[in-house]
Amino acid sequence: MESSAQASAPSPAPKRATAGFVVSLVAGILILLDGIFLAVSGDFLSSLGYGSFAGAVTVLGSITVLFAIIVFVGAWLIHTLGREVAGGIIVLIFSLISIVTGDGFVIGLILGIIGGAIGLAKK
Repeated sequence: MESSAQASAPSPAPKRATAGFVVSLVAGILILLDGIFLAVSGDFLSSLGYGSFAGAVTVLGSITVLFAIIVFVGAWLIHTLGREVAGGIIVLIFSLISIVTGDGFVIGLILGIIGGAIGLAKK
């Protein structure tokens, strides 16, 4: 008597865009470090008596930290199945906008663009 249920090979797990996730995550870390550096520099300038300029630098650092958090969210979306394109677009946009606020020591900007592009390619 033949068995009606044949052993089937397990289906392979869907591939995640790991490369785009890692590169975008590193970009977010660099942008975050740059934002923290700007915020601390603003506080230091304030202690030297630079007043409104120091306040502007602190605000710029805070905005950079916000952009870094959004890049982290984009990196997480790149790693989430079915949301790679949305994550790639978020990482690209906020990495490019970070040019205005400090760009993550330049390498954060470059890695953000590369990570976003890899995320769009779902790699």
